[in-house]
Amino acid sequence: MTASPEQQPSWAVDMPGLTRLDAHELVRFVRDSGVTEFATAVDPADFLTLHLDYDTVRSLLQAISPRRDPASQGQNVSLEGLSEVLAEWLGQAKGESRP
Repeated sequence: MTASPEQQPSWAVDMPGLTRLDAHELVRFVRDSGVTEFATAVDPADFLTLHLDYDTVRSLLQAISPRRDPASQGQNVSLEGLSEVLAEWLGQAKGESRP
């Protein structure tokens, strides 16, 4: 879950089988309908989009979080950034009702 500038939850909708043109037309329709101006098409050829449940995110965060060993800090900046994203999502998801 990411937040738009208004800090509202951002929903994702998977629609297999769309072409690039179909996806962009759908985004245009959503924007034109007034539902939201923040709709985007995410090209699966350019981005990996994962739909992970709460427990999986928590486990992944534990697995990649930097250890408290001062010698290892800063060695893998990309994983540290991902750790921050996962921790932020977990904090936001706690406030959401989960089944």
